[in-house]
Amino acid sequence: MKAAGVNFAIFTISDDMTKTIRKEVKDLSNLQQEKINKVFFVDSYVVLFEAQKFFLEHFIRDEESAKIFEAHLFRLFEKSSGVNPKSHIKDFVDYVQKIGPSGEIQYIGSKICRLLDKRDAFLNLEISIVFASYLKHGFYESMKRAWELPNETLKEMLDKLESAEPEAETPKEKVSMFSGEEFIQIGEIAQTFIKKGRSDNPPKFVIFMGGIGVGKTTIRKEQYADGYVHFEFGEVYTAIKKTTGEDNPRINEYIALACDLILRESIESKKNIVTEIIGSDADTVSPVIDKMREKGYDISVQVITADIAESRKRHLKMVEEDPDYLSAHFTEEATLSSFYNQLGLSTALLRKDQ
Repeated sequence: MKAAGVNFAIFTISDDMTKTIRKEVKDLSNLQQEKINKVFFVDSYVVLFEAQKFFLEHFIRDEESAKIFEAHLFRLFEKSSGVNPKSHIKDFVDYVQKIGPSGEIQYIGSKICRLLDKRDAFLNLEISIVFASYLKHGFYESMKRAWELPNETLKEMLDKLESAEPEAETPKEKVSMFSGEEFIQIGEIAQTFIKKGRSDNPPKFVIFMGGIGVGKTTIRKEQYADGYVHFEFGEVYTAIKKTTGEDNPRINEYIALACDLILRESIESKKNIVTEIIGSDADTVSPVIDKMREKGYDISVQVITADIAESRKRHLKMVEEDPDYLSAHFTEEATLSSFYNQLGLSTALLRKDQ
């Protein structure tokens, strides 16, 4: 039962530590939610390691009891977070062994900077200093109090955790479906799309429309190469496929998460966004335009036309030469559906003819 109290303390401390780091480190004060999740995740398994180390050094004297405590603590951590911590603890230990004793403090700054794509030595140092201060002031006392909680309280915590059922999923709770490694991997893919966008005032939302093979993708990538998040379902699918493998049984879940992360952060950060669809049904496109306008976006609809014979020839050439080619004819519904989900629209409109 001791592990239940320690597990509760780990997540309470990790939450407080994440808030402290964001408060004390100026560059992290305005993070979007998915990046806050990344910081919290690193904090939680580093705190798990420090807690385990503390109790093995001060409370648990024999090896057999230490193994039992570790097994229970890791199981409860996974039950609480959905993440098996073993590989992440190994990553931490490997880093410390490589760097030396100081690596125990430096790791958290290094890891957070890498996850947030902020390769900044001073930022790394700032985070690590906050972490070291947190360990020195109150961490060990909090752990000691968790260990000394009454058995009745510990039993209540354990029973509550063991009987907990997963909550109904909402778009912003998708992270709970994935392990930490999966979330980080998909988050890094999403960032390759997001980082290309620029936050403008007002931000711009550009939609290319036109038939198959008229040149929407070519013009989009040439004219909007800089300062825009390019969101098109087929391109997200290709990026995920190349990383996880086309036959991965969870590929559709990974794509849904990536689409959610890309659009959520882009819209929240007021980044310029460009997309493309066929656009033959105004009733399915208009709700997206209206919602984006409500969010402060300037709207630009660009209709591309071309000779039918030439378009067909271009399309067949792409099919033959590019194994990753996916026409907007096949991805339009999925692209629009991602916007619908992010903007709180009913996707029933997209399937009215089915």
